[in-house]
Amino acid sequence: MDKITKVAIETIRDCNGKCRICNYRGWTILNPLKMQYHTFYGIIDQITHLPKLEIVCPYNHNEPLLDGDIFGKIKYIREQLHSVRIELSTNGILLTKRNIDTYCALVDDRWISFHGVDELSYEYIMGIPWSNGLKLRKMIKDRPYVRFAISIGLTSRYTEEEVREFWSEYENVKLMIFWPRDRCGGIKPDEVKTFCNPPTPKFDCWRFGMFLVYDTYGNLVPCSNDLFSRHIYADSTMPLKEIMKRRDKFRSINREGKETICWRCEDTN
Repeated sequence: MDKITKVAIETIRDCNGKCRICNYRGWTILNPLKMQYHTFYGIIDQITHLPKLEIVCPYNHNEPLLDGDIFGKIKYIREQLHSVRIELSTNGILLTKRNIDTYCALVDDRWISFHGVDELSYEYIMGIPWSNGLKLRKMIKDRPYVRFAISIGLTSRYTEEEVREFWSEYENVKLMIFWPRDRCGGIKPDEVKTFCNPPTPKFDCWRFGMFLVYDTYGNLVPCSNDLFSRHIYADSTMPLKEIMKRRDKFRSINREGKETICWRCEDTN
């Protein structure tokens, strides 16, 4: 319990993007699953007892702005957990002149997914119009005193040098550049590196050690990449001590060599 510093809460299971490098690629949900309010309030009450909690992320790999009450939920988190930082990642489709300043005011760590360096690469990787990319760049440039983290997956379409040049005039931007990885076997396109990496007897994943991840039902899954909740080890109605015991059991299962989502991850050893 003392090692948990970050909590992710998926308040809605839906995304309006079609990123080729994301597990949500191709998802179109007419009636998306949304977390029940009693579940959300129960989770917040539960995590107030985590002594080392630093960051709450009211999202997973979904698009959090599709939850029409996401800012209300963030305000509630702040009321209950005064010292935590709020992290929120978005593709920005739903950011507008009316809500961008609310997003900036309520969120401490503002992550923007922006995979591409021009119209062709952006629309190919993200599957959304380049006009969204241009809108985001203007919003960011118009707020030079607001810090943003730009999450960019490298692909065969552009280089790291091109990414840095593309954002070179933005002093309020921190670039988070990564190679897309299929950690849990959820994505198959040629732009993503896949793994078969069985855990060893010394398995002790840093993500699993530091994070709690709640899916939309309030179940606890071992990793934010387990989007289909293949490995539910506990749920939000259980006491934290029981949750920690079940986490240890999942860790031991990996060390024994049983096949789990962790077999698809480069970080298992």
